[in-house]
Amino acid sequence: MRKLRKGESYALLRTIRAAIITTKRSLQRCAQRDDVATEELSERLSRHSAPRSDEGSSRRRRYNLSLIGMICFIVLFSEAQAQSAGEQAAANGLAVIKPLQIGDTIPEALWNLPLQVVNHPDGKDTITLNDYRDKKLIILDFWSSWCSSCINSFPSLDSIQNVFRDDLQILLVNPASSKDDRLRILYIMEQQGRGVTGSFAVPSIYNDKIITKYFQPKVYPRLIWLNEKGEVLAITGKKELNRGRLQQLLLKEGGDRYGN
Repeated sequence: MRKLRKGESYALLRTIRAAIITTKRSLQRCAQRDDVATEELSERLSRHSAPRSDEGSSRRRRYNLSLIGMICFIVLFSEAQAQSAGEQAAANGLAVIKPLQIGDTIPEALWNLPLQVVNHPDGKDTITLNDYRDKKLIILDFWSSWCSSCINSFPSLDSIQNVFRDDLQILLVNPASSKDDRLRILYIMEQQGRGVTGSFAVPSIYNDKIITKYFQPKVYPRLIWLNEKGEVLAITGKKELNRGRLQQLLLKEGGDRYGN
């Protein structure tokens, strides 16, 4: 649970104060109506009855205080727990996101940002880009289930990943805006596994909100080429991803020489 910032604390106090005032007014109106009804009933029964006990009023005050305390607790708990992906990113040093271009370097915080993933070869549910920092080249491939050309290229991605696996890691990136949930992506991955030798070897990040903001793909597929330093080497479509280009880049980055 993160500590609330100064501005958030002021906003929270204003919210609590407004809730307390609203609750008090509501309870006072209810109490006034109850008192009027009670007095009318008492007058009808007897004008000489004993004075009404204050026990009811005391119970009502205790109830009011308990209700106000409960409201304060709920508001505080809700505010403290409300950490969206954006708030988590802010906690990781990604509060201000500036779109990256060729020649830029991804921030260190992005290397360590937890990312939800499916189809990981080791069965992991969460990864970071830092897990692949030993690779000479990382390719982020933005895709969506409604992009047929994206899915049609998966067998080629699988083949390239297997050939260059020592120096290359391809990571599919499915943005949150695609509305593809985990089960749908898993189904697509399983279908791809039937069309390749062995199993489909390319993991997919899903429900992504942060990487997408850094590169803002307008069309799919969109490939982001990163070296081991996190420098953006290229931003391309799918046709630029071929063995000749990879061989050239990997040699330049100090990778192994691969056969044609």
